[in-house]
Amino acid sequence: MPTTLTTLFFLSIFISPGITEKSIDAYNQQTYENFTEDVSYSLSRVDSAISMSQEIGYDYGEAIALYQKGYLLDEIDEQGKALIANLSALELIYDSDNEDASVYKIKLYINTGLVMKHHFKYDEAIQYYNEGLKIAKNIKLDFWIAELYYKIGYAYVNKGNLNESISWFKLAYNSSVNFEDDYIAINSLNMLGSAFLSNGDYETARTYFQQVLDHSYRSISKEKYHGIALHNIAESYGLEGQFELSEEHYLKALDVKEKRNKANDLFITNLYLSKLYLENGLLEQAENLAYACEALYPDLRKQPANYELFSVLR
Repeated sequence: MPTTLTTLFFLSIFISPGITEKSIDAYNQQTYENFTEDVSYSLSRVDSAISMSQEIGYDYGEAIALYQKGYLLDEIDEQGKALIANLSALELIYDSDNEDASVYKIKLYINTGLVMKHHFKYDEAIQYYNEGLKIAKNIKLDFWIAELYYKIGYAYVNKGNLNESISWFKLAYNSSVNFEDDYIAINSLNMLGSAFLSNGDYETARTYFQQVLDHSYRSISKEKYHGIALHNIAESYGLEGQFELSEEHYLKALDVKEKRNKANDLFITNLYLSKLYLENGLLEQAENLAYACEALYPDLRKQPANYELFSVLR
């Protein structure tokens, strides 16, 4: 953790009669590159940048510092203060149309949308995402266009409007399928499959999950997403009452997931397969998998409601 002496050293460099826009830009960049677990220290640096920017009337430098402040406040769940920081930053650079300022406006609209989502204000989140999308389209920033399509789709899922989400996830996938970074494309396919699965269109859902399996991966772990897709295919067959195909794909999913050895991944598939066995009267197999879930339970990042597990064990 930085010492008080270190803090004073930085301040002695930047808080001086020679403050310039260039020195504030460098200070903001250094703060960004050195975010620490000590959020209070990072916030103190951000506040120093805000003060320096105000001292010389440098709106852009102040806006970047406020953007960083909003991010840090959101990290410690101070979402009301994060919202104020985001909106204050947007006001400062609202009329700026250079590309750097435009990218920060997009990021600020995204972060503000996320705060709205955290408060279950999905319509407001979609409104902020659309503001960012307008900017991204205007200056043809393909990555941000795809990212915002995806975020709008996900906000519609949160809102419970799966049919509307589908069109946005299709846009996100089509916009990102050729990116070097696979993240948006793969997650869009997963969300499309999940939307059709929830709507009871199991065959269409499987076509999207199969695309996840067939995708040529460039930047992310295919094992993780193959495990998810196989699990979801298995679930779709189970919902159709096709026991053999459901069991087959759950076992394939477990085979992939065991190689990654992540407790959360293994838990969910063991649990669903256990329930499948229970529903089909295979009590011994169900009980064995339920005990496997019980062994994984303490290692889960977020422990789900355990009534399903213990109802199987009972």
